[in-house]
Amino acid sequence: MVDASKPVGVFGEYRSLTLALAGGRRVARVLAQDLAADRTVDVTGRVALQAGRVTIPGAVIAEVGRSAQTPGDFSRPGLVLRLE
Repeated sequence: MVDASKPVGVFGEYRSLTLALAGGRRVARVLAQDLAADRTVDVTGRVALQAGRVTIPGAVIAEVGRSAQTPGDFSRPGLVLRLE
């Protein structure tokens, strides 16, 4: 279970990632930020929101989690999510 009131760190590659939210909480907005970036991206329209669950496609994790990579950096995606 994820406490949606706190940031969530995501590391690695996924087909999709489903977060079960404590208390069956509903989320209206999902913000994501590459660990190496200073810009937050609203990915709400690209994720599936259900009562008590948020599913993030792996392509979104890869895109956002690698957005600040420099040439020659082949590290896996890493990002922080904020659920509102």
